[in-house]
Amino acid sequence: MSRASVYPWNGDRSVIFQAGGTLFVYSNGTQLTVGTDVRFTGLIVAPDATVNVFSRTAIIGCVGGRDVTIDTDCQVTGGTLRLPLQ
Repeated sequence: MSRASVYPWNGDRSVIFQAGGTLFVYSNGTQLTVGTDVRFTGLIVAPDATVNVFSRTAIIGCVGGRDVTIDTDCQVTGGTLRLPLQ
């Protein structure tokens, strides 16, 4: 299995959450894509990646990357979640 530098999160209309605790997604790739109409609760950390969050996505938590693009009609609610400082 080869290591890809692109991680497409192509699960449009996905619901992703952690039952208890905080879900932490880390990518060391160069590109990370969160699909359309996704509901995600947790932290997304991709320090070397361009992160694209597609339309109508709701994130309860934080998103961090080299460059982060958030499309139209998205909601990002941080609440008490914070990205770790590096």
